Amino acid sequence: PAMGGEGEGGVTEDMGAPYMEVRDCRRAGLDSALAGGKSMTAAEYIAFVRRQSTHGDKARAGRLGLWSEAGEVAGLFERELRAGCQPIDRDKLVEELGDCLFYFVLWSSSEGTGRWAMDYLGERWAKLPLIARTDWRKWGTSHDRLFSSDRRNVLYSLLAIFGRLGMTAQDVAACNVAKLERRNAEGSITDRSKRTA
Repeated sequence: PAMGGEGEGGVTEDMGAPYMEVRDCRRAGLDSALAGGKSMTAAEYIAFVRRQSTHGDKARAGRLGLWSEAGEVAGLFERELRAGCQPIDRDKLVEELGDCLFYFVLWSSSEGTGRWAMDYLGERWAKLPLIARTDWRKWGTSHDRLFSSDRRNVLYSLLAIFGRLGMTAQDVAACNVAKLERRNAEGSITDRSKRTA
């Protein structure tokens, strides 16, 4: 199935069928992240991201990290399209999207021109976008917009995918915080040899 890309007349009528194929098989870690008091406000998450980052040039690291993690998201969709493959693992997708959100926040909070994006994210932090057909022209339909150098495209695309999963940015951030705190405890943030995922 097509991924809901753009044509001459704007977004195609295909609504991105792979998003509807996502398998809901939640691991205990994600359930506890959502139910265990890990939720933060947008401002708290931004501060968390900046504390976690050890990069010198945070803006550049944020852009490169975002595109790297967007590749992980694209890989999940590519594998889903192969003949005989199972639907996308929802939990794995949420984990990779959390990494995308982390690096988007790092990038946008490190440049003055990204202030509007942080404000926009804060306004929609705990809200689900409407996933009606008419709304997809505004929110974006395809994961390939995560590779854009335009913050607007990236942010709309992230929020759209979160909404398609029935999650808010706050939900995805909670999962990301839980994952990073686990890695901090394991010492695998600085030691790549200890990373499990």
